[in-house]
Amino acid sequence: MKTLTLLFTFILLSNFSNAQLISGDLLESNRYLLSSFDFTIKSSREGIMYYEVAVNEQGKVTSQRFLPKHSTLSSSLNRMDAINYIKKFEFLAGSLFPKFQYVVVQINFVKEEIELK
Repeated sequence: MKTLTLLFTFILLSNFSNAQLISGDLLESNRYLLSSFDFTIKSSREGIMYYEVAVNEQGKVTSQRFLPKHSTLSSSLNRMDAINYIKKFEFLAGSLFPKFQYVVVQINFVKEEIELK
């Protein structure tokens, strides 16, 4: 029973750590982000945006393509915020990886709470 609980906890934590990296050949190659990100942007609106991101063999993000079909936001201001956020991503580099790999990323927008003084 203890082994089962430990296994469940490990699976849960491993899924949570890449929860916002949805799918793509980059994940299948076991490449991971070198820095931790919470995939959340504070905004005046709430919603989700999906991007297909291209990563070169050095681990740098080279391009991103907005996926409107699955996104709940489409504002150009939110899109620019998401692009600037995604450009900060850096993945595991390696000469054995293909020249470019792709991953679908989910960016969450949460309503920024205004503090009243």
